[in-house]
Amino acid sequence: TEEKESNNSDEDKIDDESKESTASPIVTRFMNFFQALPTDEDLRRSYFWEARRVGEREREKLATKKRTLRLEKLWHVQWYGNVKLKETRSDTKYSGASGRSWEWEEIFALLEGHRFIYWRDVKHFDDGDAPLGQIYFAGHSGLAGLSPLEMRELSKDEMSLVVCIFGRGKCGQ
Repeated sequence: TEEKESNNSDEDKIDDESKESTASPIVTRFMNFFQALPTDEDLRRSYFWEARRVGEREREKLATKKRTLRLEKLWHVQWYGNVKLKETRSDTKYSGASGRSWEWEEIFALLEGHRFIYWRDVKHFDDGDAPLGQIYFAGHSGLAGLSPLEMRELSKDEMSLVVCIFGRGKCGQ
């Protein structure tokens, strides 16, 4: 008798499955609709990279706003921005394709009162790191044109973009 009951229950399960498969198309569509709704995990996966991009843009906007306020209110700068500094290469044997013993390095610089101060990049300024260098405009100082030796080292395009700054260094040089 127990075998008959288990066989009957198996047959009932099969009958229930066949009833579901012959259910009305409206019920089937309704079930498909609910099964197709995205879960929280599906939405998180879909929008993960977009959310990161938006968050990064917002952080950059906030950092720029804080930097601008800090430069204007605390430092009272006349000018600030990214410039390129001519630096001598540490490996003088390697002259590269251009044949130069120096290269252009991106820096973040500002002009505050009688000082030209520069950092390796804007992140170092934002983090409060010590400046990479500074030039004091005191006594014999200012802007100058290019020397004949410098003119030979630069291309025609670079010559119109270069400004020479001279003044006293931090150690009196």
